[in-house]
Amino acid sequence: MITVSFDDTTAGPDDLPSLRIADAANRIHGMDARLLPGLLESSWLDWAPPSSRLPDVDAPSPPGRDDWLWARGHAGLLGFDVSAYGSGMMFASMLAKRAGVRRAGWSALALAWCARMARLDARAWTLALLEHDPARVQADSLRLVPVSPLSGLWGVWASPAFMPGVTGPDVACALMDCARGGRYRSDHVVAPDGRTVRIPDMVWDRVDSMGLASVFADTGF
Repeated sequence: MITVSFDDTTAGPDDLPSLRIADAANRIHGMDARLLPGLLESSWLDWAPPSSRLPDVDAPSPPGRDDWLWARGHAGLLGFDVSAYGSGMMFASMLAKRAGVRRAGWSALALAWCARMARLDARAWTLALLEHDPARVQADSLRLVPVSPLSGLWGVWASPAFMPGVTGPDVACALMDCARGGRYRSDHVVAPDGRTVRIPDMVWDRVDSMGLASVFADTGF
C-alpha cells in the first residue's frame, strides 16, 4: 500500500483521494493478467472498481524531483495540472493557506506519487483514474484503454471525455450489463443499488459506428 508521511503523521488511500488513485494504479500495475476476467465479472455484478478486489502490493521506489518535473509537463495524462508549481514544496506552501500545513504536505506527496505511477505505467494510471475520478481522464488518454463494452469501468465508455455529456461510469456499467446479457439496444438497466440507468440512443449509434454490435450477441447465458 502507498502511504505518505509528513509532520510525524501518516496518511493512506482512505485519507486522500489522489493517493487512492495512485494506490489503485500500483495494484493494477502489479496484477496478474490471468485475474482480469474474474475482476471484470465481479465488477459487473456490483459495479465496483475492479481494482478494489486486487491485493495490496509493495510500493515502488518513492517519487523524486524528476517525477514532479515530469508532472508539470504532462497534465493531460496525469489529470492534475501542477504546471504553476516548480516543486512539491511550492504546491504545499500554496495549499497550506486553506488546508493547513499537515494536509498540504500530505497532498503534495500524494501528487508526487500520482506522477510516479503515471510515469511508471500510463495504462494502469489511466484505468485507476477511470475508476476513481473519471472526469480527469483526457480524450488523448483513451487510446490506452479498451473500447469493448465488456470492459466496464476499465473501458472508454466510463470516461465523460469519450462522449461529453453522455458517457461515464453508469453508462459503462450499463453497457457491460447489456453485453453480458445479450441485450442489444436496451434503453435502460437497473443498477445493483436499484437506480435506473438510461442508455441514450446516441450511445448505441456510437456502438454501431465502432463495429461493436456483435459484442451484444445473445450467448444464452
